[in-house]
Amino acid sequence: MLAEFLHPVTYRMLSYAAQHFRTRSWIAVFVVDLIAGLVLFSLVNCDGAYDVFWQSVDSLVTRLDQIMDSLTHNPAGMKLNEPVNTALASFFQYHIHLWKTFMMFSRYRTIWYVLYGSSCLGLSVCCALFADFISLLTLHIVCFDVYASRLAKVTSSSLNSLWRAFPWKEVGILLRHRTDTVRLNTRQQFITTLLFTILLFLLPTVVVYFIVFKALRLSVMTLQKITTQLALHRQYSIPSLDYVFSRFQQ
Repeated sequence: MLAEFLHPVTYRMLSYAAQHFRTRSWIAVFVVDLIAGLVLFSLVNCDGAYDVFWQSVDSLVTRLDQIMDSLTHNPAGMKLNEPVNTALASFFQYHIHLWKTFMMFSRYRTIWYVLYGSSCLGLSVCCALFADFISLLTLHIVCFDVYASRLAKVTSSSLNSLWRAFPWKEVGILLRHRTDTVRLNTRQQFITTLLFTILLFLLPTVVVYFIVFKALRLSVMTLQKITTQLALHRQYSIPSLDYVFSRFQQ
């Protein structure tokens, strides 16, 4: 996630262009890229694309709100832990509200006009700016995924540690794959068993939220991957064109 902001797609695209702008193949690719951008500029209606894009974003947010509401009512007969489920749903719904507020400042048509007008500089420039815009717009989705993943990791690691603490389990991996055993008194065994049971019953609730936000994150990553590949397509075109130009000179 941090690499997406330290090395945005626009920066990577411009850096690669600065390194290869003297080669003949880059000039040819630039011409094709510029023509493709001009075709996109002439075919796509700016206001229509703006409306379609934000309608899709609004439907995504609405659908996410509906999912959060349905999770609080045990969908598909799932018996989720009600207190934890309510707490997690309230937590994520609050962050969804923050995401809506953040998107209100991204709806200015001036931003969209800049993205639309950048297609006159080439298809890769437009795709690079759009990819960075998507990365910034979906920052909260990344946070959702990080929260759910971290919670799932803490829960699973705690269960694993408590499972190893049972009297019949061996813990503490030593050298040469040897293990030692742990000795617990009655009170410690009771507390260990109680904590293990509590976390075991909380695990389904945590897993459900992990799956929901991981699926949402993967869908956003797919869109980012497509726009990034379109923005950086020159990296794959230049070697083949260099070979064509060298054969043509011979």
